[in-house]
Amino acid sequence: MAVGARVFCDQDGELILMLGESSYLSSRKEITSLHCIDMEYGALNTVTHYVSGVDMGTMEPIVVPYLTEETEDQKTIKQLQDDV
Repeated sequence: MAVGARVFCDQDGELILMLGESSYLSSRKEITSLHCIDMEYGALNTVTHYVSGVDMGTMEPIVVPYLTEETEDQKTIKQLQDDV
């Protein structure tokens, strides 16, 4: 199913975010309420963490670390550091 673009704007019509069209989504759920939270600049290290959602009780972002596996070199370095 093809789903059209979704555009978010502020009270003056200025573009905030645009999500592109998609041809692989089966559908979008109906939105009955839309919320927004602002995070301070630098509050999220996007290299190591991502926002998975918002706690609707506290209106705080749910920040989750990316899961990464250590490479063999990283394991060796860690073992050598532990041995010292």
